[in-house]
Amino acid sequence: MKYKTTAIYLSLPLIFILPFFVLPRVIKITKIECLTQYGLCSDDLTKNVNSVLGKPLIIAKRELKKILKNYALAQKYSIRFKLPSILRTDIILAKPKFAIGKGDGSKSVLVDKGGFVLEEVSETNLPRILISGELPGVGEKVKEDKFFALNLVYGIYYLYQVKVGEIDVDRLIVNFPNGVKVIFPLEGDRGTLLGSLKLVFAKVENVKEIDLRYKNPIIR
Repeated sequence: MKYKTTAIYLSLPLIFILPFFVLPRVIKITKIECLTQYGLCSDDLTKNVNSVLGKPLIIAKRELKKILKNYALAQKYSIRFKLPSILRTDIILAKPKFAIGKGDGSKSVLVDKGGFVLEEVSETNLPRILISGELPGVGEKVKEDKFFALNLVYGIYYLYQVKVGEIDVDRLIVNFPNGVKVIFPLEGDRGTLLGSLKLVFAKVENVKEIDLRYKNPIIR
């Protein structure tokens, strides 16, 4: 009797611990709830996370973490299990600030404030630069000259609501609605360049072209 009582006491911890080891391997996920701060996840992301359906909880959760870790738009995320067989993930998406597009307008990539490419899209209304070469890939950091141009165009958009500039070799060209063509360098002080542009617009009339690549702007 004494041995039976001892065995019962020894087995009690196992009764409570065993389900935590067994259930994650037995329960198969039948539904994924995917939400962001804006609502339901995009169709593409939903398709990716649904790839873990039908897999045991322990495997599904591991694979879902890997998917979200590699998803460039996911700034933060959490995953939790819901009875009877649901995994819910809540994602904080990084917010794009501007875009880089191909010169032919076929596609663009969205870029965050730190210069990292978040997503490829077919069209966008964000302030953007156009380039002739290949677009940077998702997850890559934009090169310094292009990042400088992006911030410059963003400043121009803030001041004049002109949201598109085009990189031509070693310069940024912005065409304004009034017919003025402005040429910017791809390095320097953004505040100084925008200040010089405001000064020229305020003091000079009948301008066709402003070249701000030099210490003293060339005005034509």
